[in-house]
Amino acid sequence: MCTCPNCNSKVTRVHDYRIQRIKDIPLFFKHTFIILKKRIYRCNACGKNFMNI
Repeated sequence: MCTCPNCNSKVTRVHDYRIQRIKDIPLFFKHTFIILKKRIYRCNACGKNFMNI
């Protein structure tokens, strides 16, 4: 559960997920990536989409 930054109401509804690959330093001479799964919420009160970081 998180709070909408637009209207400050409590939000539990997940709208979407986004995958972001972040390039990291090489490890044992191999390419290394950090995979970050971002959760995007949709507010029931105001209808805005936002990401809780």
